[in-house]
Amino acid sequence: MTDSDVPELHTDGDGDGDGDGELRPEREAMLGGIDTSWMKGLDAGAFLGGIDTSWMKGLDAGAFLGGIDTSWMKGLDAGAFLGGIDTSWMKGVADFVGGRFPGLPPNWSGVSATVHFDEDELRSIILVEGIPLAWVPSAALIDRLLTAEHAKARREQIRNGWRGILRDCERAVGELPSRQARSHARFVSMSASAIRDGHYEAAQALAANLVDTLGRSFIKAQTVGYNWSLVTSKNQRPKLSKLALRAVMVLGPLAAGHADYHPGDAIPRAFSRHATAHGVSPRQYTRVNSLFALMNATALLCWLERDSDVFSAK
Repeated sequence: MTDSDVPELHTDGDGDGDGDGELRPEREAMLGGIDTSWMKGLDAGAFLGGIDTSWMKGLDAGAFLGGIDTSWMKGLDAGAFLGGIDTSWMKGVADFVGGRFPGLPPNWSGVSATVHFDEDELRSIILVEGIPLAWVPSAALIDRLLTAEHAKARREQIRNGWRGILRDCERAVGELPSRQARSHARFVSMSASAIRDGHYEAAQALAANLVDTLGRSFIKAQTVGYNWSLVTSKNQRPKLSKLALRAVMVLGPLAAGHADYHPGDAIPRAFSRHATAHGVSPRQYTRVNSLFALMNATALLCWLERDSDVFSAK
């Protein structure tokens, strides 16, 4: 390229030599319009991996981007252009954004462990260990849970993160818009306050009963496509595990909490809805189990509000 090929970048459009005039046409031509013709026919939904892009309908991409001329990029050697920078990490990000974990709840925004994580392992944590991961807890705690070495370590992360979990639950239900959802949200807030004040036994009982109330009242075939028995019956576990990941993240931990327990059985240490009701004991009523119950109640309430119309139909 010679000097004559380079557009002049004059800014003295009024000719008085002080540089205060408007840009000359040559400058405008160089800066004035990204070529967005490649975007025609782009399936934005597939490209963005399930992210809600309905707001983009009718968007004039050319006007939105202002239209810089990118013809100079044709034939560009990206490797040479980036100077050898390691971009392998971008593959994981592309998997995450592009649909490897589509439809995740909003609390997963900012989770980085997904680029190294397997969906089958995630389903195991949800369905077997019964750890609630939808709407709560925070992305930072999810990262720690996903990278923990085993189930005991994950339970310890929940125990140690109890203060943050309380804030996460209160914040999540505090943002629910419908009046009916907010009428249930007050019990989530009461449960969180009880844990904060050291009354985790009361909190566990309240949150567990709130889950039962919400499930029996709103999870029905005519509202969400299946009945509450999908959660409560162990014979329904295979059907539940085949639901979309977002639904599994809410209902899976509830199903794990409905594991068989009968009065007279050894009381489990893991959170159990049946032992909470029929096996009152210091072995079952613990702070960490009250957190499981609280997160379950929060996730179920948020899911019913955000992903169904059960409250708006009332």
